[in-house]
Parts: sequence; structure tokens; C-alpha cells
Amino acid sequence: MKLFTSKAGKKRASIMTARAILSILAAVALVIIAVGNGQAIDAPHHAGYSIQCLNCHQPHKALGSNLTRAELNPLVCQGCHNPLGLGKYFPMQNSNRAVPGVKGNTHYWMMSANAPQWGATPPTRTYSENHDTDMDTRLDKSDPSNPKVLCSTCHNQHDNSNRWGRTHLSQIEQLDGTGSTGKIHYSVVDHQAKPQTYHVFIVNSGSTGEATYVISDGSLDMAGYIRWFGWNGSGWIPFTGRNAKTDASSMPRQTGSSQHLMDGPNITITFDTSSDSFRTGDHFRFYVGYPFFRRAHDGGPNQEPGNRGQGSGFTTYFCRNCHSQRAQSHVDVETWTGTPRSHPVGQWLGSNGKGYDRHVPLDADGKTQSASYPNSPDGNWTNDLLLFKRGTAGDPKYPTVKATAFGTPEPGSDDNYDVQCMTCHAPHFTDSNSLTVDKR
Repeated sequence: MKLFTSKAGKKRASIMTARAILSILAAVALVIIAVGNGQAIDAPHHAGYSIQCLNCHQPHKALGSNLTRAELNPLVCQGCHNPLGLGKYFPMQNSNRAVPGVKGNTHYWMMSANAPQWGATPPTRTYSENHDTDMDTRLDKSDPSNPKVLCSTCHNQHDNSNRWGRTHLSQIEQLDGTGSTGKIHYSVVDHQAKPQTYHVFIVNSGSTGEATYVISDGSLDMAGYIRWFGWNGSGWIPFTGRNAKTDASSMPRQTGSSQHLMDGPNITITFDTSSDSFRTGDHFRFYVGYPFFRRAHDGGPNQEPGNRGQGSGFTTYFCRNCHSQRAQSHVDVETWTGTPRSHPVGQWLGSNGKGYDRHVPLDADGKTQSASYPNSPDGNWTNDLLLFKRGTAGDPKYPTVKATAFGTPEPGSDDNYDVQCMTCHAPHFTDSNSLTVDKR
């Protein structure tokens, strides 16, 4: 049977065929773009550390919800975060889960969210406008009467772009050329550096000032190859394709000190002049990241008009979203009713007007803190007692709440620096010894 017999019919058929071909080509182009640039994950949970979707997800016959490879969310995380895995520098072992005053150094997971002995209840404030920041839906509710805390209750493993929490500086790994004696160091501008993986590859051997190198950010081009960058004398130029590293190596940069990478002055790299030399083929890797918080850490007062989930004005809830019983003011503490009291949070130093608080806290060991992160005077930034900025008037719905070691708060100001839970506490790798540097 012929569908079209007339010239007009054949013309319509040709037009329909052409449209179909264009539609198919458009779909294929979208797929290619998705494969090439669809890294819906940030450093270090991305291709720079050989991490792809299928590391955690299984399209068919998945054991866990959201098509995860393991039945429970913590088991997925522990697949890498173990002493021998890709996340070996942050091993989340069950034996490290803390029982306050007894053992452990990290916040408990797979525990009941109803824990009145620790002042905890299931998250009460939700962000109806932004599901990604909602904590309640990330509880394990296989037993509805006893919801349990998971890793993803507090962390969003797919999104590190908000830069919530302190900047995390990874250790520098040497992937190739282990016979070399060359060393590199790097520094960042806290909260300005974007989450990113960096590869440093030595092109020509020599000491610092003689050896040359190229870099990569670990990202993939549209064909799925890792991008590499060469130096044109004033900036980094990207190279793509199968031979990207080779092509970039034709434009290497001379090693030196405090050299900018792709993120401008936010991150600089220094090649150690005290080390003997670098060798061709030396390959180093490190990343700049953040704690993958699901929402901005606590900022602003404990109560705000309307009691909205994300806070009216400059209030956000993170620890206080579960530990609301700990969210007490100086008025609560100074008024005894027989109910256990906690140190005030959500208030600036000196807010009770009695004049005995410092404007700027000292370090945990009594030394003056440094505003230059992570260069604390005692060499240990993990014992800094931080105040938390409430935010800026530019974005009251999702305020930019950032930690700072300094700040003289003014009563009534929208830029107050408050005492919050994480002024004194940290959720992971906290040994309660202010003289040691913790893993963060």
C-alpha cells in the first residue's frame, strides 16, 4: 500500500522525513551534551577522582532507594569512605560514631532521630520551595515510628556549589613518578575558591624554576576526555580531545611560587624550592571542596517572625533543625525553670549587655585567632572558635551564611556575627583535644 502517490504527497513525506531526521539529530546532540557535561556532581565527587554516576547508582535491580547500589545510604557512602577506598582520608567507620562522654569522634548515623537525651527530634523546618535542602525527607523511615538519621540527612552528595561550611583542603596525592623528590603546596581564599579537582603534570624535569608543568581540572569535554590546560604566557588555555594532555604539554608553565590556577587568585600553587627536583611524568592530584551541606549552616537568631523553614530575613537552620531544644538564648539560660539549659546560640557576643564577653573570641588554646585561613597562629585551624555571619540583605530567602574568625557585631545590625553550634562543635573527626589538628 502506498501512502503518498501524488507529488504533493511525496513532498509532504519528504518534509516529514527531514523533520524526523532533525529531531533525531537534536536528541542525539542532547545526549552527547549530557554525557560530556552532565556531571551533576561537584569535586571531589566527580570525574576528577574517577567517580561517575554508576559508582553509586544501579539502573536496574537496585538494592536501595533512588537506584543506589546498597540498601542503606550510609553503606553507599562507606563504599568509598573506608580506609582503603577513594575517600580514605575521610573514613566513616561505624566504630567512630560518637556516644557523648563515652566514645567516638563523629556524629552518629543510623540512630533514631528521636533522641531527647541529646536534645534531638526529627527535623521540624522544611524548605517547601527547594526540595534539595529538605532534611526530613532524607531520614530512613522504613520504620515510620522510629525514623533514623542518614548521611544524606545532613549532606547533599551531589551539590557542593553553595560553598556552605569551611573550605576543605585535601591532601596532595602523587599518582605517578613516585621516585621524584619534588613537593608542591597550595593555598586558597576561604569561601571564594570554587569546589574543584586539580591535576598537576610535570612536563620537563628540573628544580623549581626549571621544571615545567601543565594542569587539569578533571572535567570532561563533550567526547568524554579529560580537559588539560597549557600556559600561553598570561593565562591557562584549555585543550580537549584524546590528545589533550600531549597538546597542552606543548605550552607548559615554568614552576614557581604562588602561581594562580584556573580559579584566579582564589587558589595558588607553590613548588617547593627545598626539594631536590621534579621529574618528567610526575603527576599530582588534590582538590578544594566544602562539606556538601544540604543547607546553609545555622545563622541568625533562634526564632524569627513567621517561623518559616528557611528563615525570614537572615535566619537559617542546620544543627538547630534537629537540636531545637539546644537553641536557647541568654534569657532562657538566665531564667531557671527546672529544664536543662544549654549555652546560648543564635546571639552575638555581648548580647546580654553585661559586658563580660569578648568581641573577638580567642583560639581554644587562648591564642589570638587569625583571619587568614588556614594559617592559624598555633598552626591548628581546627580549634578556631568561629562566629557565624548572618548573611546579606541581597538574598534574604537563602542567605549567604559564612564562617569568620573575626567580626565586631553591632546590635540591631543585619550583619551580626553570632555564636552558633559549630562555633564550638564539629560533626566529624572531633577528638575534643584542642591541641591536635583534626581531619577536616
